[in-house]
Amino acid sequence: KLARIPVQFLNTLSDSDYLNNAERFLRQKLIGQQPSIDACMRALARAKACVSTPGQPKGRFLIDGPEGVGKSEVAYLFTEIVLGSREKLYRIDGGALKDKIFATSFSGSPPGYAGHDDNNNDVVSHIRRNNTCVILIDEVDSMDRSLLEFWLSAFDNGNLRDNKNRLVSISNCYFFLTGNAT
Repeated sequence: KLARIPVQFLNTLSDSDYLNNAERFLRQKLIGQQPSIDACMRALARAKACVSTPGQPKGRFLIDGPEGVGKSEVAYLFTEIVLGSREKLYRIDGGALKDKIFATSFSGSPPGYAGHDDNNNDVVSHIRRNNTCVILIDEVDSMDRSLLEFWLSAFDNGNLRDNKNRLVSISNCYFFLTGNAT
């Protein structure tokens, strides 16, 4: 109940059976993404064993490669395994964030700006509503450098602040960052 995961998505298998089934599922669905699958499975195993780094996200993955090889699909399928539905993934399009002015899409509009009181459409609100979540930041190589540094700092700190300066922990989140190799 605390993690806000519907009961039907909680597994009743032992941890080793759950991890084996999850790995088998990913291997059947993803071709040519073996390093990504291995990294996901290691992060899931750490989370199940409660040995993730305290105060930091459960997993941070950088998947780089040419366009169309299934980098984002790894995140969608991982979400399906962890949360039971790929629709629960929150996607940020880094290609649309070429200027740091777009940082408001992370934490909401600042006071005095339109949308300041609307707390339903930014990533911080999503994390607050869904304690355990998967965030996909697509095309980080296109994103403004200061925005990428914002995320790297958040990964180290283990939290984000919203537009009302409230602290939100990201320690129960998995982050996928994708980039296109040139």
